[in-house]
Amino acid sequence: MLVQFASCDKPKDQDKKLNMRLAKLPSDDTVYLQDQKLTDCDIPIVVQEAVINIKCSRLVLDWNKITDKGAEHFGRVLQSNTSLSVLFMNNNQISNRGTNYITQALYTNRTLTELHIRGNQITDEGALFIAQVLYINSTLEELYLADNTIGDRGAQYLALALTQNTTLKVLDLRMEQVNIANNIKICWLRSFSYLKHRVKVIRK
Repeated sequence: MLVQFASCDKPKDQDKKLNMRLAKLPSDDTVYLQDQKLTDCDIPIVVQEAVINIKCSRLVLDWNKITDKGAEHFGRVLQSNTSLSVLFMNNNQISNRGTNYITQALYTNRTLTELHIRGNQITDEGALFIAQVLYINSTLEELYLADNTIGDRGAQYLALALTQNTTLKVLDLRMEQVNIANNIKICWLRSFSYLKHRVKVIRK
């Protein structure tokens, strides 16, 4: 049974249309739902059809309107999911709180190898949540955090975690915003210099 969020007040016919659209998706490895104006209220339906029924290995949810509440639902599902290996949630509205929900799932998840959460609202606090799980997680290989507002302290958190984590191969930390870029000091480079032979750190 689908669990709907209490705050959702969408017309039922919208849920029905989304259900019908998802039901028509092929049983493919990748489900594309980018730029569909999806909100947190749609996430239980997406999870049920795409993740549980279709058992997709790649789910693309870029450019929607998913917030921390939707991230919380994904976090619960990821705790025990064994099919999804790549999750795209770029350019949504996920903050540190939502990041924590997702990273908590990665303490037990042994399937997800790529996590794309570029262009959200993640700061140094969110980077700390991610760094903490990197000490434990041995499955994640690629992590994309570009275009958030992670600064020097967040970079240090991640760098320290990667001294223990030997699985991560790609870390994307590109920052496009000029005001953020001006605050990124030389310690970014110092933090990751000793990892350059093992981890591809994308900074620009």
